[in-house]
Amino acid sequence: MQNLYHVLAVKHSNAITRVMRGENAEDIKQLAKDETKRLIKSELPNHKCSPGTIWDETIGRCVPI
Repeated sequence: MQNLYHVLAVKHSNAITRVMRGENAEDIKQLAKDETKRLIKSELPNHKCSPGTIWDETIGRCVPI
């Protein structure tokens, strides 16, 4: 479990670092949108969810974002 928490912390830190590279509020907002799309896209090959949804393993179906 320690390795899992470490990996999740690093993924979180990396995402925040990429988003906070923006120079103003608009840049940060756009980077946050881009990062969200990137993270969702990385999960989509595993499940056939329609756009605007993502797989929720706890309930076993696609849910809206």
